[in-house]
Amino acid sequence: MLKWIQDIKKILEKYFTITNIESDHSAAAFFVKDDPKLIESFEEMRLLLKEMDFLAALRREESRASVKEMIIQLAITPQLKEIQKRIEDAREPEVRRAWIDRFFELSSCPQCESNLFMSQGEISCPSCNWGATTKDDGGFVIVVSRLPRITPRSVQVNITLLILTIITTTITGSMLWMGYQNESFGDSFMETMIIATTTPGFVAMGALFFSLPLMIILGTHELGHYFMSKHYGVNASLPFFIPIPPGVSVLGTMGAFISMREPMPNKKALFDIGIAGPIAGLIMAIPVTIIGFLLTEPVDHVYVAGHGPNVAIGFPLLYELLYRLVTPDGGLHPTAFAGWVGLFVTALNLLPAGQLDGGHVARALMGERSKYLSYTTLTIMIIVGTFLYPAWLILGILIMVIGAYHPPPLNDLADLDMKRKAMGVFSIVLLVLCFTPQPLVPLEYDLNVLTPETEADINPNGTVIFTFFVENTGQINNTYDITSGTIPPNWNLTLSRDNVSLEPKDDEPEHSKAEIVVSIKAPLNATPLTDVLIKIEVTSQNASSGTFSSNTPKETITYMIHVKDPYDLLIVTPDQEVIIPSDSGNTTRVTVWNKGLLSLEARIFAFFGDENSTGWDLTMTNTSLSLEPETAGIVDLNITAQGIENGTSMVITIIAMSTTPLGEILEYGMISAVYLEEGDEEGRN
Repeated sequence: MLKWIQDIKKILEKYFTITNIESDHSAAAFFVKDDPKLIESFEEMRLLLKEMDFLAALRREESRASVKEMIIQLAITPQLKEIQKRIEDAREPEVRRAWIDRFFELSSCPQCESNLFMSQGEISCPSCNWGATTKDDGGFVIVVSRLPRITPRSVQVNITLLILTIITTTITGSMLWMGYQNESFGDSFMETMIIATTTPGFVAMGALFFSLPLMIILGTHELGHYFMSKHYGVNASLPFFIPIPPGVSVLGTMGAFISMREPMPNKKALFDIGIAGPIAGLIMAIPVTIIGFLLTEPVDHVYVAGHGPNVAIGFPLLYELLYRLVTPDGGLHPTAFAGWVGLFVTALNLLPAGQLDGGHVARALMGERSKYLSYTTLTIMIIVGTFLYPAWLILGILIMVIGAYHPPPLNDLADLDMKRKAMGVFSIVLLVLCFTPQPLVPLEYDLNVLTPETEADINPNGTVIFTFFVENTGQINNTYDITSGTIPPNWNLTLSRDNVSLEPKDDEPEHSKAEIVVSIKAPLNATPLTDVLIKIEVTSQNASSGTFSSNTPKETITYMIHVKDPYDLLIVTPDQEVIIPSDSGNTTRVTVWNKGLLSLEARIFAFFGDENSTGWDLTMTNTSLSLEPETAGIVDLNITAQGIENGTSMVITIIAMSTTPLGEILEYGMISAVYLEEGDEEGRN
């Protein structure tokens, strides 16, 4: 027996009755009988051994078949018998342990043929429990090993991370303050950050109203762990703050942690150290939240969204309660947001998983059974993260990488008192009050464009007016840019506004829509009888962030413009048929209009529509007209008839023709005439 084991044995014999000792070069297991003062004696002995740089752990002894007996029973194949011989011949403990591990990897349970389970040197069947049964005699085992050497570490890393976190939270706070004051944002996230961080007022207010209260909450949380660890004599580091660059997170930090440099001594210490941080942080987060609500001021302007990820925060129950208690009016003050972060950190740490604060509390309350709660919590996080909120998936994977199983304290037998059990129930209540399944939800940007008309006629050198409406159908205040696409040469397009800032339709219907007037002017040399397409784009200044991509809402309006001919004639003839009396004939007036944009010379022609026009006669005045735009000329037609049958009708065609640089223009008109003998005119009328 090694000398150090003999020295430890002498110390333990002062407290316990030792029944057996198993040891190797690095650890020794002392089997002791139960004693009414077992727990108290162990704590006293543990502290004594700690001063000697030894670590002692108390466990309940389980009756297990010895490894040697198991090997003899399982060595039935030539391969296992060969390994059995190597185990017996091994001189070095490490070599012997390696061959033992190999032996049981190749073995199977003699009762159910399942693979055997090895944990901390103990072998058993997970299906039928062959190889392990609980003792009836209430024996215990004290495992003693040398205390790992703890090298003193410089606090330089802690200080560096603290300074970096103050910087990142101040940058975040300056942009929050900039948004809270509704100041103008840059054209990109980087430009916005530069404006915020180079404006002394924004930096000062961001540090005072966001960075300072947030760092106080996080620092108080970690110092709660730190001082409670000191109270129980557990070696712990100072807080390590975690900075996050702006743009990666809207918080500027992922919180902080302390490093526990030795095992927890007992359930009491495990519980108290675990619960101290959330309670201390919550005590600071509540007043910070209330102060933030009280600082919130009412506003009379529309908030303009900035560039980058605009998000909505999910209100946990406690935050909602404080909000209703203070009833702030206006946009969320940065200090109120810092308080929200404090409550979120409290809930996050109280999750009963792995080695989070909630994992410490669960392990102290439930013992070994807490691992099932940890696995269940992680499973729920992965499911919720996969289908609802991806951040929970990332966090769940991170916890599993760090360790989903919580190691037991050195004394895993002493139970907690009722006061701490009640505090454990209170921690569950706190988790419910501070938790929200969707902490930060990216707000969706969207738009709708209403276009009453998208088609019109236009004259060369003419103007046409359109109107359309931009509507904010997203979830947040937004600004929309209005731009024209490619315009044909010499055409001119004017917009009444090139951007609009609107509130969400569901929140403020009256301020969610804006009218845009579009004026389109054609050049004098626009090609007649052609169609021109003109496009206008309405684009959100902000993109909706998805899990793996982003989407910038955009709508395109296409206007169809029909260019009219600048030369246009119109002939106006009598609506009713013209009666031609037998004694005098009839003079009928025809009006010729220039409906075009340019002056023209028109020649007028008239002729009978029937080839057999014998007996009919037609004379005309003003066979040539000079017409200015939007003016008319008069042409008189004198129609007579002789020697034809009474009641005979005739169609007279009038043609107005003009030769223009674009070609000839022809306009037709028709007159219906009827010959009536004397005495029949009145009856006809």
